[in-house]
Amino acid sequence: MGSSPHTSRREVRHRIGRGGAMQRIQLDLERLRRSGQMLDAVRVEFEEATANAHGVAEAVGHRGLSAAITRFAESWDDRRADMTENIAALGQAASGIAEAFGDLDVAYAASLEGTSPPPASATPRRADAR
Repeated sequence: MGSSPHTSRREVRHRIGRGGAMQRIQLDLERLRRSGQMLDAVRVEFEEATANAHGVAEAVGHRGLSAAITRFAESWDDRRADMTENIAALGQAASGIAEAFGDLDVAYAASLEGTSPPPASATPRRADAR
């Protein structure tokens, strides 16, 4: 697809090594952004799960069922905290990828149009390189 900053799909081409083969990456940046937002909503639900369970436990009107709901919610606290952390990291990664590739696309499009060179920070690098 084209490199217009008004479309949600972007293609980024880069050379691998000197004179290497071209690779094509096609990303739906809007879908990545929405995924980041949805993962953040899931994270919030996980963070509020115990409080929500206590509210449900109070509303059921049966002491045994109420106690079972509370025990279940609290027994998952540690595991849910780990999952919440992982969900947050995935959401941030999705949003960050969308932002980085969007910025890269705009910078390269501007460079191709001759309006400005791409900034040094727009150079692709491995995700684990720092």
